[in-house]
Amino acid sequence: QEVEHPADFLCPISMEVMKDPVIAMDGHSYERQNIERWLEDHNTSPLTNQ
Repeated sequence: QEVEHPADFLCPISMEVMKDPVIAMDGHSYERQNIERWLEDHNTSPLTNQ
């Protein structure tokens, strides 16, 4: 049986439960590895594109 986790526990990039969450400058939480990888190629938030 699969357990449902609160949406706040999920990284918005991977949609997986965060194990090492960080809060980015946009105020949203991300899995550290995912947001670091995102920021290597982008200068914007993955959620707001700002």
